[in-house]
Amino acid sequence: MKDDEKEGFGTALFGLAMVPVIMLADAYVMRALWTWFVVPLGVPAIGMAHAYGINVLVSILTPKSYRKRDDRPDNSVWYLIGVGFATPAFAYAIGYVAHMLQ
Repeated sequence: MKDDEKEGFGTALFGLAMVPVIMLADAYVMRALWTWFVVPLGVPAIGMAHAYGINVLVSILTPKSYRKRDDRPDNSVWYLIGVGFATPAFAYAIGYVAHMLQ
């Protein structure tokens, strides 16, 4: 294998390994938001396993566009990992502020 191929393979493998980590971050945020906003309505609380399952279900049911657009940065593994962590972090921050304002 050439060095470029090894580097590309390693990056792809790292990106694949980050998928469950990102999904756990999503599940943590979902559980927190559920606890803050849904439990007060009388719905039972959920744990990480339920939040992870709901996250998987929503991910499966959400339509996705795989075509490359010119206005979007390169879909490199590092960009996707950054977006994968930034999205739940942003949702958590907004939810936290809304929760504190209750």
